[in-house]
Amino acid sequence: MKQLLILLLIMSGPIAYSQTPFLEGGGEGALNKLTYYLPGKGERTYSYDEIKGSPYLPDEFVKGNVIIHVKKKKFLLPLRYNAYSDQIEYLKNGTSMVFKNPFLISKVEFGGSTYVFKMTDGFSKDKKGSFFVQLYGSERIELLKKQQVRFIPEQVAKDSYSSNKPPKFSKVLEEFYIVFGENTPVLLSKSKKRIIGILEDKGYKVKDFIKKEKLNLKEEEGLIRLMEFCDQLQM
Repeated sequence: MKQLLILLLIMSGPIAYSQTPFLEGGGEGALNKLTYYLPGKGERTYSYDEIKGSPYLPDEFVKGNVIIHVKKKKFLLPLRYNAYSDQIEYLKNGTSMVFKNPFLISKVEFGGSTYVFKMTDGFSKDKKGSFFVQLYGSERIELLKKQQVRFIPEQVAKDSYSSNKPPKFSKVLEEFYIVFGENTPVLLSKSKKRIIGILEDKGYKVKDFIKKEKLNLKEEEGLIRLMEFCDQLQM
């Protein structure tokens, strides 16, 4: 009964997060539209169907597992990630829904990826947490990937020689984060020097390993190998 109550709390319906632009919470009709403020024109509401591209990863729902913290209970649901609104959607009776209390979720597994919800400090003005793809994880250190899709509003032609550009979603933008223990995620710079500095400040001696293995720290594979090495070090 306790597990059922917790799942109901997590799935008790969608929640709206105020953004500029912001995504409205609700059932399917509200989840697939957004409202954006156009300077000089006021607010404009768009259906996702009016916007070029897609915010979803993947586009269609796929079956996956939602694992909650309490006794690691697992539930099988159709899932997808909205990289614009930073919400994992699930399908219920043909309607898209979102998790109201994602902090109760241990991890979500679907489409070959594992998503975790992390409490953040200053990551978002409106939310105190965010979903990340977990690329490497242990009790001591984690490597996370943040996937984001941005909304680009319509652009009106400046003269008769050009044409209007319709609104669109950007391509997927990716950033990497590192987590030490129970701390909040720290953004990893693309600079090798700064990555080394972050790790060595925590006592991880990694400079020689990076040089020896010729790791490319701009790619997932190189960062994952670096996290594996750090996790094996005796602190």
